Amino acid sequence: MGGLEIDILNELGLRAGFTYSMVIHDWSNITSFKKALAERIMLQDMITYAYWFITPGRMGIGAYSPYGFLEAMLFAVVVPKEKSMFSFDEIFSFLTPFSPAVWFCFLGLMIGTGLMYRFLETSNDEDFPEGRGLFDIRNFLDSIFKSSGHITGASGFAPKTWPGKVLLMSWTWCIVLTLSAYTANLASFLVMKAENAAGFSSLTSAVQQMKKVSVERGGPVETWFQNNYPDYPELQSVPLVPEERALKLTNQEHDTGIFAKFEVDMLKQRPNINPHCNMKTIGEPLLNIQAGWMVGNDVNENCTILVRDVLAVWFVRMDLDGTLSRLTKKSLTPVEYCPDAVEEAPAGATRLEFENMLGILSVHGAGVVAALILFCAGRAKRRMPDILTPRHRGTPAERSEEALTEIT
Repeated sequence: MGGLEIDILNELGLRAGFTYSMVIHDWSNITSFKKALAERIMLQDMITYAYWFITPGRMGIGAYSPYGFLEAMLFAVVVPKEKSMFSFDEIFSFLTPFSPAVWFCFLGLMIGTGLMYRFLETSNDEDFPEGRGLFDIRNFLDSIFKSSGHITGASGFAPKTWPGKVLLMSWTWCIVLTLSAYTANLASFLVMKAENAAGFSSLTSAVQQMKKVSVERGGPVETWFQNNYPDYPELQSVPLVPEERALKLTNQEHDTGIFAKFEVDMLKQRPNINPHCNMKTIGEPLLNIQAGWMVGNDVNENCTILVRDVLAVWFVRMDLDGTLSRLTKKSLTPVEYCPDAVEEAPAGATRLEFENMLGILSVHGAGVVAALILFCAGRAKRRMPDILTPRHRGTPAERSEEALTEIT
């Protein structure tokens, strides 16, 4: 006979100097664990059966635990459906730092800047070869190409006028700020392990979406769920052991299930339950509850309260020196099939929306306006008559001859 309970009993007996005898009960046809516990706690000094949640109902019948040695904190667990070999979301993950609105706006700015530059630099022979008309399509395409070349460094403008220089300065600043934002956000997405989302991130959101939630029938977890989500129609209360309930998640029969932390650690290492190592907990812990063996709170007949208090001391000592953790890991997760994943990206990595980039894009918009003002001012100055310059020039004789010619 072996297993976690035997290993812990042997270690406790060795340290505390006691012996024990085992009484094996049949727990397979139990309809009420509380009733079965009440019957057996009158017959034995301690009830092991791997673990018992410490609940008010069990405390009411005089059953207490010496020490909660298993991590029984409750979590909602999901096993996402395995993604296909080629996932478009994963292939095009480089687009995720920006929303579609930002990408379209940036593309429009690139094209618009190229067209605006052609309009401002009409007499720029270096950028636009002679022999082509103002509205030659090749000039517009060259200008758009050079506008995009500023982004990658493949090409660029060589402005001759101040409006063109202001436009170029504005466009390059827009590129620098946009690329900085993109690069900073890109790292959060590319290093993140691509995985299929369950569609909800907590038990509350799963309930709001009417997902199937499984719990163990007749246990304290079912009572807790019914108290917090009364009359929920998609509750799957099943009389199954943790392995069988977890298989319901793997086979996509249930959407999520509620398990204790130590059960999750154990189930993650089962290849038949977690074949792709994608089982995970979602949301915050649901309930901080302890679990351990049960001892009767008897101070008269068998004085089992002494058993509880003495074991509590030795349990604490075994926990502090790491023995409990070692024995638990040896029995529950002897083989590490799925190593714990290291979080490689911040959980709050989100794409940048249009409103997040509006300030950067507005900088270029202001530059375009400034370039247009300079361009219009230059055109207006060239067309304005110079009232300070005399109309007639030359010698007095030439001016007299010109005057006579005009009179004639």
